Amino acid sequence: MDITFWTKCNPEVKLEYSTKKYFGKHLYRLVMYAPGGRLIDGNQDITAALARRSAISKNMAANWWSSGRDQYLAVADAAFLYKLRELRNDRSTLGIVFRLEEPRVQIYASSLDQLQDIVQTYFTGFEQYVQIIAGPASVEAEIALNAGNIIRKKDNGYRYKVTIRDGSYDFNTKQSILQYLTNLGDETVHVPTGCRQQLQKSNQYIWNCYYFVNDISINSFVHIICPNLISNSFELIVIPNK
Repeated sequence: MDITFWTKCNPEVKLEYSTKKYFGKHLYRLVMYAPGGRLIDGNQDITAALARRSAISKNMAANWWSSGRDQYLAVADAAFLYKLRELRNDRSTLGIVFRLEEPRVQIYASSLDQLQDIVQTYFTGFEQYVQIIAGPASVEAEIALNAGNIIRKKDNGYRYKVTIRDGSYDFNTKQSILQYLTNLGDETVHVPTGCRQQLQKSNQYIWNCYYFVNDISINSFVHIICPNLISNSFELIVIPNK
């Protein structure tokens, strides 16, 4: 992936490789530094809101959190935030996904050219806020991703990753699922520690859970135990970064 454009924006830009399709549709991701980003919500005057937020922070009792926040707000760029608001309002027309997790914003698109056009259209003069650009490592990787696979740099011993749908599940159902997967043995299934802990807890809610399998047909029995448990299944393709 040619990142000449991005190094001109920021010589310290970080290159990452996409290992799956973002939101099931986008191959490329742009990350920009956006302290104060929550202020783009609504139609408020961002400059005035930033000044109020800074004043409140400075008046708080001195401690490690408030001191760090003062420094954080000091680099917020109101002009840049106005452009972020403009892009967010245009996201549906552009067909992109816009995710704000202050102090960063992530922009997902289907092509590198589209992300370059976005920077040139919305962020001329603000290119220094570009931090990360991510995309397929090669044509081979792009083909694998478009086929709905997940790319790994190393073989973890399993052929598929199965994701569990976030939601609320009866405790007995969770126990039955965990017991079934455990009984299959490590040669067939691997349940990561975080997922195993969530399935063991009495709390009904689980999120960001997945397991690895070598035989995708076992999902048929999982479906019998809980028809709505499985969100998706992805084949794992090993393509070392070149």
